[in-house]
Amino acid sequence: MNWKELDKTSGLVDNVQMDEWLTHLGFSQKSIQTLYNPCELHSPKLLDNCVELCEALQTHIKNNEKIRIMGDYDMDGVGATSILYLALTFIHARVDYDIPHRIRNGYGLCKEMIDKALDDNIKAILTCDNGIACHEVIDYARENGLYVYVTDHHTPSSVLPNANLIVHPQIGAYPFPYISGAQVAYKVASLLLDNSKALKKKKDNLRKYLLQLSALTIVSDVMPIASADEDLSQVNENRKWLKDGIKSIQTEPDWHLKMLMDYQEVNQETFDEQSIGFSIAPAINAVGRLHDAKLAVDFLTTDNKEDARRACSFIVFLNEERKDIKKQTMERIHLDESTSVNFIAQEGIHEGIIGILAGAYMNENNKTTLVMTDCMVDGQKAWKGSARGNSLINLYDTLQDIDDRKHLLYAYGGHADAAGLTVLDENLEEFKQEFCESVEKQEQGKVIEKTYVQIHNRKERLAFVEEIKKLKPFGNGLPLPIAKMSFNVSRIDLYYKSNHAKMTQYEMVFDHGKKSFPALELWLFGGLKNVKPICNEESFTMSDNVQRIMERDSVTENEAREIRAETYQRKKDKKANVNYLIEVGYTDFNGVGARYNVLEVDKA
Repeated sequence: MNWKELDKTSGLVDNVQMDEWLTHLGFSQKSIQTLYNPCELHSPKLLDNCVELCEALQTHIKNNEKIRIMGDYDMDGVGATSILYLALTFIHARVDYDIPHRIRNGYGLCKEMIDKALDDNIKAILTCDNGIACHEVIDYARENGLYVYVTDHHTPSSVLPNANLIVHPQIGAYPFPYISGAQVAYKVASLLLDNSKALKKKKDNLRKYLLQLSALTIVSDVMPIASADEDLSQVNENRKWLKDGIKSIQTEPDWHLKMLMDYQEVNQETFDEQSIGFSIAPAINAVGRLHDAKLAVDFLTTDNKEDARRACSFIVFLNEERKDIKKQTMERIHLDESTSVNFIAQEGIHEGIIGILAGAYMNENNKTTLVMTDCMVDGQKAWKGSARGNSLINLYDTLQDIDDRKHLLYAYGGHADAAGLTVLDENLEEFKQEFCESVEKQEQGKVIEKTYVQIHNRKERLAFVEEIKKLKPFGNGLPLPIAKMSFNVSRIDLYYKSNHAKMTQYEMVFDHGKKSFPALELWLFGGLKNVKPICNEESFTMSDNVQRIMERDSVTENEAREIRAETYQRKKDKKANVNYLIEVGYTDFNGVGARYNVLEVDKA
């Protein structure tokens, strides 16, 4: 991977480093204005078939016919299901919901869910965050007398399913096609509430909660919250949507979300996109990964606070369990650093975390990664996998090419940088060879290039952070900037149990004639082995807590060394200049302030 310092400005903002970053992202004088003053939300009536769908649902309600919502098991699907269920319940529909089980059913509608609906005398199926690719299952449902209404946001093929109605932002003339499944659901729900004769205050209270739920999915489903393209920037409703949702949660969070925030110790007043991405969304996603996503919908839609407390407690437990399973699994897996592709096929990996593992390993060494675990398909041993790319190749096209040439895949799907697949056991070795060779051939001669701005001193760093505060929220379309900074590090702490490293340096500050040396702590999470080479005996004095652990825990020296902490204190007459590449943000988990996520370190 090559790092390149940015040096081109275009006068977009006064701060030189932020100007360099925004210029690199492609913003113009016109599109940058939408970062500060984004466009309003578009009318649901602009969404093709949205009016017709609401009319059809009202007819089912009038006829006292049962409606079943069928969602998905991630945050977007759970959010969409909850939004539609709450809105339809509010207008007195006979409605319930079903969500496929990640392992037993897989993604999307399945025949078993349709059979269950028929047994339960359901009249209409309303999908959310899925359905656009479920041609055969929808045909089966229609043949058995069910009405099927699809609301989805995934890329449609040239042939659409035979549903009664399809509401999709990429079908028709909707102004901005890149919204989540829950955002589509919010559009439908908003129109249903508009047509309701309920008191305005009651509708507004529900609408506020639905807005909060839909805003969460803009982050969890990585929807674009900014557009450098001038035309798109004028119609990108996601930025205003997310800002309004965050502000609403900061000031008046619905009690369900407040409960989940409290259980996770997320600060309400400083809630932001980082709170969603690192706390709320992973907790909801964990339910579908390790259990049954219907529990998450139960929690988000119940009126009973005691039931909610029990569900919330279990959701947080599952999230911690997910972290433990990931950690334990990664300890069992040993990457072959000599290969150009991370190909991991190991029995017993929990199917719910293979995507998380693929992302983690790809981020660790920037190699295209495929993680596979054993499963059963139609009575045969098979391997289910999740792939993550480094943007050098298109994963979906790669799988499609292999399947067209060799017919080795039982099933596959995805897009450029993420894909899922299933391979029968008898084809695994041949598929591994084909996949690795294809990736190596396509990536040959290509280099991952990342960019940074140079921060020279404390004054520039603080000014840069102020610009970041003004531009929040960050995300898809407006990634957090990366800065290079250099310090004479004073102390390095290595934590072998967590594999983290903390580097402390002291900055000279003059305030009203008084001199002080505040500490600046920089963490490289999971990066102990990257920092270790800096810790040489010439510049540092080392101490550890091995003896203390042995006495406290009654363990052997070898056991204590596995979980020890080492402290390297710089010698007074020595210098230890270090270059940091840092993702700079502004957020709050333990207090308001700048967030410095160290990506790489090396000796200056």
